[in-house]
Amino acid sequence: PSKAFFDYVFSHIKDFDKNSTLLIGDSLSSDVTGGMNSGIDICYFNPNKTAYDKSYKINYEISSLTELLEI
Repeated sequence: PSKAFFDYVFSHIKDFDKNSTLLIGDSLSSDVTGGMNSGIDICYFNPNKTAYDKSYKINYEISSLTELLEI
């Protein structure tokens, strides 16, 4: 979830724009936290619909990858 990691990755993507980026992840502790720390939108892949602490700033939550088509 290190902001430095995400900043490094973003710096290597040509024409990267945080405002048009969506991080899709299934881990609250790394993917979601990393996205929150980096200030990008997050889609939490939660196939088992597991309850979680709502203090996570998740923009979208899906339980099936086909739901991405709707976002």
